[in-house]
Amino acid sequence: MNQLDEQRIREIVREELNRKETIEKITSSIDRIENILNVCLESLEEQVAKHSSNPDFNMTVLTTRVAEVTAQLLQLQAFRYMVINRQKGAAIE
Repeated sequence: MNQLDEQRIREIVREELNRKETIEKITSSIDRIENILNVCLESLEEQVAKHSSNPDFNMTVLTTRVAEVTAQLLQLQAFRYMVINRQKGAAIE
């Protein structure tokens, strides 16, 4: 193997390590955001349970927020799977 081949191999390895680090940072950020959204969702669900027996309380805002946070969680999970699949696809290449 000549020096040019060795240099190219080092570049490829470096690129793969950088890609892996980037994906790990992205998934770590996704985990943190997901945890925050889950706490928000739990809090909203507690508020819904607390006020559900009160006929004078307008539940529209709370139930809308629950739906919005749930939708954000689903979008985040879809993004996570896209990142994971992209990582697997890159590893196959």
